[in-house]
Amino acid sequence: MGDSSPGCSFLFIARILSAFYGTLALAVVLGIAMNFSSIEPIRALYWSAVSNGVVAVPVMAMMMLISINKRIMGRIPRLLMGKRPPPQGRHFVVGRIFKPMQRP
Repeated sequence: MGDSSPGCSFLFIARILSAFYGTLALAVVLGIAMNFSSIEPIRALYWSAVSNGVVAVPVMAMMMLISINKRIMGRIPRLLMGKRPPPQGRHFVVGRIFKPMQRP
């Protein structure tokens, strides 16, 4: 159940859990506050999707730049450069299921 590694302590776990539950509590409080405000839920959902679409592109670009940077990633990119990793898990199963359905 617990991790007995030397770098993992109860205080570290408590700090992570307090951050998680604090974020969850903040989201609940904001949701309740939105319920009593004049903000329309569908309009808020629309604008959250728009902002997600705008923010997602630069975040993915930065993740790709970080993942190919050898100084940040160490030797991991060198192991995968030019090699296609073998299919694993659901990718292998989905590929086997849909391969016969492809047009010739």
